[in-house]
Parts: sequence; C-alpha cells; structure tokens
Amino acid sequence: MKPIRNTRIDFARGIAILIMLLANSAPYVLINEPIPFLIRFLFSTAAPLFIFLSGYSLNLSFQHNKPKSTIIQRALQVLFVAVFIDVFIWNIIPFETFDVLYLIGFSQLILIALHTSKSIVKFGVMFLILILFGFCLLCLNYTFQIIEHDFSIYNLTHFSIQSALQRLFFDGWFPLVPWFCISLLGYLACSFNNDIKKFNHFFTLGFILLLVSYFLFILFPEWINNPRDKYLEIFYPITPFYGLLLLGLFSLLIGFINSTFEVKSIFVELGKLSLFVYLMHVIVINFIITKFTFVMINEYYTFLLIGIVFIFSIILLTKLISKMHPYFLQYKITKPILFLLGL
Repeated sequence: MKPIRNTRIDFARGIAILIMLLANSAPYVLINEPIPFLIRFLFSTAAPLFIFLSGYSLNLSFQHNKPKSTIIQRALQVLFVAVFIDVFIWNIIPFETFDVLYLIGFSQLILIALHTSKSIVKFGVMFLILILFGFCLLCLNYTFQIIEHDFSIYNLTHFSIQSALQRLFFDGWFPLVPWFCISLLGYLACSFNNDIKKFNHFFTLGFILLLVSYFLFILFPEWINNPRDKYLEIFYPITPFYGLLLLGLFSLLIGFINSTFEVKSIFVELGKLSLFVYLMHVIVINFIITKFTFVMINEYYTFLLIGIVFIFSIILLTKLISKMHPYFLQYKITKPILFLLGL
C-alpha cells in the first residue's frame, strides 16, 4: 500500500516558504525604515524549518522504502535548481556562495551516506560538528562580506577553490558547520518518532523556549546580529540565544507533526511544491521586485502591498500547477522541465 502522506509536514513547509518569500523580499523594499525585532525574529524561522524538514522527509523516504536512486535523484535535483538559480537568474558563478538549497542538497547526500550507520555514529557526528562550530567561532573570523562574481573571463580564471570551500564549510550564507546539524536533527527526530509520540508536551515546551529566546534577545540586544547585506535574519552566524530559538521551534514542529490535526489548506499545496515555489519567488524578486521603485506612504505599506500581491500570485500559480501536474506526467517530453521546476 502507498503510505499515507503526513499533510502536517507539507503544511509546515508551506508556512515556511511564505515566511521565506517575505524575508527574501524585504531587503529590496525595507531599505530605510527601522525594522522591529519581532519581524526579524519571525523571518529567522523559515530557513531552519526547511532544513529540519528536509532531514525529516529524507528519513521518511527511506522508511517508506523509496528506491535509493530516487532519493539521490531528489537531492541532486535540489542542487541542480540551486545552480540554475545562480547561473540563469542571479548571473553569478555557482559553487562560490551557498544558499539554503545548496545546504539542503549537500546535507541530503551526506545523510544518504550516513543512513546505514548506527544512531550513536550520527549523534557523534552532530556532537563533533557543534564542537567544531564553537572552535570556529572562537578561533576563526566568521565573515559575511560575500562578493559574488559574474561570468567574466577574469572571474572564471580566478575562481578560488579555497574561498568556496571556506564558505561551504563555515562562512557566508548557510555553511555545513553548523547548519548540517539541523538537517541531521530532523533526520534523527524521524528515526525516534515512535518514542517522541509518548511525550505530549512538545507544544508547551516549544512555546516556552520560543518566548524565553525572544525575551533574552530583548534583554541582551548585543546578541542580535546586525542585518547582513540587508537581509534581516539574525543567524549570520548562529548565536546561543538563537540556538534556544531553534530548540523551541523544533519542539513546536515535532508536536505539530505528531498531532492529530486534520490539515487541508492551500499551505499544504505550497508545501508539496516548495522547491517550485522557491524557484518562482527568486524569479519574481530578481526580475520584478528589484525593479520596483514605487513607494506608498512609507516602505512598510509598500512592503505589505507587495507581499499581499506576491503571496496571492504564488498561491494562484501553485493551484494551477497542482491541477496540471497529473497531465504533465503523462508526457515524457515534459520530464526535464518538471525536473528543473522541482516537481
């Protein structure tokens, strides 16, 4: 029998993609206005939700006996879309900087390699990465001043492998140290899902940890990282208070995934097509929002208007793709296009 799909996972992923849509649009609209910390706090939840769920979903694929080749293909598909975005949308050299799709793709390939190892080995890997992260923060200089190069002959011939590896492992947007731990944590949460179901206080724990994290940031504002390249998320790099936020967020998520809520909404469809939605939102940002110069009474109203139109358009497009998807699958000629779109 085909396993029953947990729509709560899709729902959470759908919420995350909408938050990410707004967070990635903000740098091009909210330029001069002061940003309330609550907005930055909210924007900082989208990426870890995606990364955690990528590990959780990967483990589910193994539990549902999906062919390993299919699972590997999905990880490569994520990397392919990441490269496509860099080359054809941002017009920059790929594998020089690494956004969340690169992290998810590489993390899934590592998790596939670790799948047959014992749980103690996976926990050991997580512990070692966290120790390495602490060492890097104390002894190395985390940098975020990323220069993204276009496809000139000079840039191609002076591509720095050392710089690229540094950003892949520690610097920049989403380095494997420590972000791979979040994907691995999602994978392990799925492995111990039956044990987790015995505990019914994850919702309460999650809310408490999120509130504690929020108020600690308010009490100790020096722990709040400044926006980097106009992006408002507070995890460049991850700080101890943000680690507490993550624990609260994941506790809340685990409680929700293992609840009995019946979820039927457009957010489920957005979650199912999250890779496609991610690709579409980057296209809209680069070719429309970055060219948008109209400002209403202030930037907040402009951002609200753009966000409403953006979300409404993405929802309509998602509903259309959901209805057309079964027809696309009937024609082999569309398979490369579906692969590109992340479908």
